[in-house]
Amino acid sequence: MRWNWGTLPTQTTGKTFDRSVSKELQSQFAEYQARLNLRGLKGSGFRNYDDYLLKQYLQPSRTKYLAALLDSERETYLPKNTHMSWKNNQAAFTWEGYLAHVAQRKKTQPAFDGFDLSAGENNEFGTGTTEARHFTASTSGRSSS
Repeated sequence: MRWNWGTLPTQTTGKTFDRSVSKELQSQFAEYQARLNLRGLKGSGFRNYDDYLLKQYLQPSRTKYLAALLDSERETYLPKNTHMSWKNNQAAFTWEGYLAHVAQRKKTQPAFDGFDLSAGENNEFGTGTTEARHFTASTSGRSSS
């Protein structure tokens, strides 16, 4: 879930993360997604899942919600939700702003599995001959020791 939480601090420790590791994991996940040739609404492809979610679902939903409010209700709502803006009858916000608003990271880096192969999630990437691998080994064809 590196693409999702980025360098946001954990909820329990408040620590930030090694940015170089975060950047590497994000890049590897984007490459993995691109190889999947995923298709979204109307068959459109996407490389960045966060951008896709923002443009196809989250911003249109928030725009619809805000448009339905009375002006006075919107004027009360927006100062409490500073991660977004309202301009030309459109809601706009970034993925990072959205995440900071709705939740905090609960697991340390990497969030999905452990570098030392000790997390239960590592077993998901194992093979018939290897019990546990890091997800990068399964997505790139590399094997881990």
